[in-house]
Amino acid sequence: MGARGILAAIVGIVQSTIGALAIAFAYIVNYDLFNIQITVQNMLGISVEEHMPLYFLLILTFGFFSIISGFLLIHEWMESR
Repeated sequence: MGARGILAAIVGIVQSTIGALAIAFAYIVNYDLFNIQITVQNMLGISVEEHMPLYFLLILTFGFFSIISGFLLIHEWMESR
C-alpha cells in the first residue's frame, strides 16, 4: 500500500469533504438561510443579489469537481490495495 496510497486516500477524503461543504455553502447563500447574503454583502462590499446566479454556478462547479476528484483519488487508493 505504501505512503502514496495512504496519502491519496487522505487527500481524497478531505477533497470530497471540501466539495460537499462548498455545495452546502452554495445552497445556504443562494436560498439566504441564516441571512448570510447580508453578511457577505457587508463584509465584501459587493451586491450579492444581482450576481447570485454567477456565484452559485461557480461554487457549485467547484464543489462538484472537488467531489469527483476526491472520489477518483479514493478509487485509485482502493485499486492499489
